Amino acid sequence: MLGLLPLLLLPLALRGRGGTPFHFSAEVVKVIDGDTLEVRILESRGWPAPGRVEKLRLAGVDAFELSEARGVLARALVDSLCPPGERIYGRLKPGRARDPYGRILARVYLRRGKGWVDLGEELLERKLARRWED
Repeated sequence: MLGLLPLLLLPLALRGRGGTPFHFSAEVVKVIDGDTLEVRILESRGWPAPGRVEKLRLAGVDAFELSEARGVLARALVDSLCPPGERIYGRLKPGRARDPYGRILARVYLRRGKGWVDLGEELLERKLARRWED
């Protein structure tokens, strides 16, 4: 339950500071694997630039590879939660905006009803990824 506390407080953060805790919103173009998406940036606080198509790597998690059964399941889960056209919200990794492959590093959140789903935490809870210190 303690792991859910930040997600439960997220809507309060949106209202409380007059701003948003997110750095950008994007539309999913396609799911590449369990921890990588291709997205079109819709809005941002200046970076990444709106309109650009970018590869995005989920910060803090490492999904199993597609050559492993759990990797195929991870991709299927992300596909079901983030189909093309789905709007996602990202928080950039502090101090490091891109990984060595040029992908944006961010925590990704999905709006569900009145709440939020952290995509990386969803993968961890289902044991389809490991924690990863990027």
